[in-house]
Amino acid sequence: MFEWAYSGANKAVPRNVGPECAFFLSTKRQIIETLIVIAICAYISIKTFPRLCVPQDTHYVKSDRGGKRLLLILLSLLWGMEIGFKFASRTVIYLLNPCHVTTLIQIFAEAALYWIQHGMMFVIPYYLLRVGGPYNIEPFWDFNWAIFSYCLNLLYHFIVLQVIAIPAQVNLNHMLCPAILDPFDGPWYRVAAVIHQAMLCPLLCKAFCLISDFCLTKFPPTKVKPYMKDSLMDSQTIEKSIEYHHED
Repeated sequence: MFEWAYSGANKAVPRNVGPECAFFLSTKRQIIETLIVIAICAYISIKTFPRLCVPQDTHYVKSDRGGKRLLLILLSLLWGMEIGFKFASRTVIYLLNPCHVTTLIQIFAEAALYWIQHGMMFVIPYYLLRVGGPYNIEPFWDFNWAIFSYCLNLLYHFIVLQVIAIPAQVNLNHMLCPAILDPFDGPWYRVAAVIHQAMLCPLLCKAFCLISDFCLTKFPPTKVKPYMKDSLMDSQTIEKSIEYHHED
């Protein structure tokens, strides 16, 4: 009934689709790994969520920038073309992959736009940090946002992608079997991925913040402001600020 969503998946690519990939891991192992990951992510999310703070900037004045609207229009148009391509090629199921969920701009020239798609995932956050105001980053040594976001990412993989990938026998973001060149090829490849991505994702996030900070506040050709606004307040400071403004 849902063949329109996955029948176009390329069967010629090894470990991309089919029973060989779908049964790479036993059902018992899939269930055990999923339960462990969900339990760990739920525990960490509950612990880190109360520590997530956002700035309470009462002096921010909203400004409408043309570049922001241009990016919004561009992504909207490309997203529409992406949907059309996936329906035409009967590969709608791939829209669930995290990179497509994030940018969704891969159309007919897939080889070239693969790099555009992933590049946009860096361009847009950088531009929003340049805009400033509500678009902000946490202090460098605060890893609560990175940890919480990674937990959400894992839950998406093990709950959404895996549940859809198993009956469709389509290897969505390698949730069913490892890639041919995966250095951790074997029954423990998903455990290895959870561990090495737990280190890599926060490190890349902080590296991106450092580079953005340097380009936006220190590098003369791209400097647009004196400092990055990352003074995120804790809950007690927020409460005091709210009480102070109420008294006024």
